[in-house]
Amino acid sequence: MQEVNEYYVRLQRLRETRGMTWQELAKELGLSYQTIYYVKKGERSLGIKSRRRLREEEAQAGLRSTEPVAKGLYADDRDREFAHELIQELKRRWHRRPANQDEIAVAVRVLFPARSKEIINWLKKK
Repeated sequence: MQEVNEYYVRLQRLRETRGMTWQELAKELGLSYQTIYYVKKGERSLGIKSRRRLREEEAQAGLRSTEPVAKGLYADDRDREFAHELIQELKRRWHRRPANQDEIAVAVRVLFPARSKEIINWLKKK
């Protein structure tokens, strides 16, 4: 998975910048060492909350710009990457657990009333 390799590279860069061990980095990010081990092996990806913590730690370490991204649908987050990750996670969950599709559809209708049909149709595509 290309996505997992990207997170491994980012974790490694943060670890080296901070001069930490993998165990110290895991503790700093609120993760178990096993999670980082599986990310390193390419068998697991980081969850949404972990990705956000990683971005925050990268910003504190000077590895990521703290400049706000142009205003858009996600003005509160000011981070288009985070918005993209959220919508990709919704798509993964849509196809992984068909029982959750009704709940996801309701959430999309509430959050994006004007574009809900378009988003739901996109989620349905593989």
